Amino acid sequence: MEDVSDLGDIQAGVKTVLEAANGKLRVYTEPPGSPLEYPNVVCEPRIEEVDYDLDLGDNSWSFVLPLTLTVRGGSAEEAWRELFKYLSPTGTESVKRGVRTDTTLNGAVDDSLVEGVRNIGRDPEDATLYGAQFLLRIWETVA
Repeated sequence: MEDVSDLGDIQAGVKTVLEAANGKLRVYTEPPGSPLEYPNVVCEPRIEEVDYDLDLGDNSWSFVLPLTLTVRGGSAEEAWRELFKYLSPTGTESVKRGVRTDTTLNGAVDDSLVEGVRNIGRDPEDATLYGAQFLLRIWETVA
């Protein structure tokens, strides 16, 4: 019987796919220390919203892997403009488009999809930082 993907492999797949799709974006697979490079995505080793026994069969599941994007701007207007590029469903900076370039995340999962975004706005501790949390849905079938 085939084991489910390792969460570290999935994180590495996210990093590979997003950094290849967008040369400006730095992806961290653990909460980073300082100094940070901006713009960045943090793909922490945690999951949310697990679903079992999908239409794929009894050995299937899906879950949400949150991806936290942070951008830096000199002004609020500049930061919102930068953030908008990543929130857009299309364009070279789009996180959604980046995932669509390889929905298997470099072979780590059966399929994936950015299904939404939450927590959009300014960082309360640093007025130059703006961000959002992308909800990456992962599907897997275990043989």
